[in-house]
Amino acid sequence: MYNNFMVEKMNMPLITDEKDPKWVLLGKILGIVSSRRVKQEMAKQGISPVNLAGAMFKIVLIAIFFSVDISYVISELQKREELRRFAKLVEIPEAKDIYRFLSIIVDSVKKFIFSHVLLAGMVVSPG
Repeated sequence: MYNNFMVEKMNMPLITDEKDPKWVLLGKILGIVSSRRVKQEMAKQGISPVNLAGAMFKIVLIAIFFSVDISYVISELQKREELRRFAKLVEIPEAKDIYRFLSIIVDSVKKFIFSHVLLAGMVVSPG
């Protein structure tokens, strides 16, 4: 029988472990997003400000990588200095700003990720 209450999903804390292959891979991906080439491509696509957009992309990628909500990633970033250092994030945008940003450029983001970020990663870090 269905009860009329919400079950809260428990998320694991995002504690970096640079020996864990999942964290190693995420570190490489976030490094690609921070690269000069990717920033230049973002600017060419009209995505600005580039540094803020890069921070938003990083947060979205972390959320996707660990299958958690963007708001949870933001909460973890606010609590964990080590996670902020790992992601190389100084400023943490609000979730509503990230969702607004993504809704505006959803088509551009798809094209950008598949044609630039992933290809740049293959060129920048082939192995």
